[in-house]
Amino acid sequence: MLILVLSLAVGCGTSSTPGTSGGGSTDSSVSLTGAATFYNGATSAAKTSMEFETREAPHRDAKKSPAQSRSLPATAGWNISPNQLTVTIPEIDFITSSGGNVSALATTCTATYDSSKPSATQLGTCALTLASGTYVGVAITYNTTFQAVVNDTTNNIYSDPTQSSLLNTTAPSGGAQSVNVGFGGSGSAGTTNGSTTYFPTPQTFSATSTPTISIFIDPTHWLQTTFNGTLFSQTLSWTGGASIYANIGGAGKALLISDAGTTGNIHPMQGFNDFKIFYSDATTPAAVASTFKSCTTSGSVFSGAWNSAPQTTCTSASGCYGAGGYLGLDSSSNLSWAFPSDGTFTSYAAVMSMPIPTTVGNTTTLSYVCSDTAPAPAGGATTYTTMPTLSSLGTVVTTQLTLLTD
Repeated sequence: MLILVLSLAVGCGTSSTPGTSGGGSTDSSVSLTGAATFYNGATSAAKTSMEFETREAPHRDAKKSPAQSRSLPATAGWNISPNQLTVTIPEIDFITSSGGNVSALATTCTATYDSSKPSATQLGTCALTLASGTYVGVAITYNTTFQAVVNDTTNNIYSDPTQSSLLNTTAPSGGAQSVNVGFGGSGSAGTTNGSTTYFPTPQTFSATSTPTISIFIDPTHWLQTTFNGTLFSQTLSWTGGASIYANIGGAGKALLISDAGTTGNIHPMQGFNDFKIFYSDATTPAAVASTFKSCTTSGSVFSGAWNSAPQTTCTSASGCYGAGGYLGLDSSSNLSWAFPSDGTFTSYAAVMSMPIPTTVGNTTTLSYVCSDTAPAPAGGATTYTTMPTLSSLGTVVTTQLTLLTD
């Protein structure tokens, strides 16, 4: 999804005007034009007719009659997958090796995720203008208020701007309506927030290599609310980071491997594990973002990893964030990575591996070790092209997951 898919501060340094340098090796006298293209994240649209357990994705039940719809359970916390989510992006910065930001977006850009469209569907393009030079990452600034539509005819959950909770158990006249969804966690997210993705290797843009990035939007299970048996008692909101992932170059694919049972709305009683995996092309995993929180070896889990060795331009976990995690596939399609304890990638919380299923609906076994260290890849590689030996790190834990989208 940018991934970052985590709520990250925009990269260190201050923003600069379009075409000028925020530090590092850039040439403001040479202005390049490029593009940022938005894509749907993981959806089950047009992929499979399967439904899992009793928690179907909302778009699969549009023809059910009211008598067939289930009642909402009492006193349930819900994770909501909006049918549509509009993201507003006022700024895209490229990050120099010194940590400075170079602004590349001339005008505010919007894009709308749509769960009825297949994964990797192109959603729109925005023009970029950037000084030539070498950059190590990209930082996306997004408005913290999103426009969402929820139309769940299975569970009777509908977005309704006339309700204080923004949700209703009865569809408004004319159907579900767009609502403004804001931050619902402790503290304040401000009017904008940011998500930073570091490139696996520095990228040099010149007249023969223009800046092109792909941005996935994936809000599956991202919004939250509570139903008390009569009405929604918690205003629909978001807490973790926006499911947005920026990748250099073209779009690959987005997978969701999870124990939630569906891409639709869920009311997990004991949490759930989503692993959103974003590819830079058809075969190269670039990032993973997750709801995984089981390991607390180092006190916390920063559930994001990239296909790179640890890299950062700052050291404060509350300031800005680097990348790392050694995310990689071996020759048998086993995906391995390490989750750090915070965004600086100086200590770790878990090392993980799992085979990637080839067919939607197939299961896989996630194996992991809670560990405050992560072995470097063999042979000086920057990604795990060979599975790490988990048993050498501690007790191996396994859990079953299902490929919900491809």
